[in-house]
Amino acid sequence: MTVQRVFRYLHGEMTAVEVYNFVTNGGANDFVEVAAILDRHGPWCLSGGLAVNCYVEPVYTVDAHVIVIAENLGAIEDELVAPGFSISEFPHSMNAKKIKSKLNCRERFGPGAIARED
Repeated sequence: MTVQRVFRYLHGEMTAVEVYNFVTNGGANDFVEVAAILDRHGPWCLSGGLAVNCYVEPVYTVDAHVIVIAENLGAIEDELVAPGFSISEFPHSMNAKKIKSKLNCRERFGPGAIARED
């Protein structure tokens, strides 16, 4: 992190993407990569705080929640692992995260995927 970048952050001179990357240690770039992978595997839906940001003053969260079709999960997982995402599996969800990033992507699938969040 450079002094100039910190100065721009403190004085509100950064773009929304620059601020998000600053807060999440590259999370915006990681999310773009995840979204491109999800786009290749059928419909998906952004939920949670990042989805709400489309309608309100942005809040910078390190969690990205998405809902995917369960049948596509294996292929999505394979594509996430290839560029360096680590995967943690749970009942009805899977977390993907790059080692240096603070962004946590949670893919939900199966029963109750829309009705509840952990």
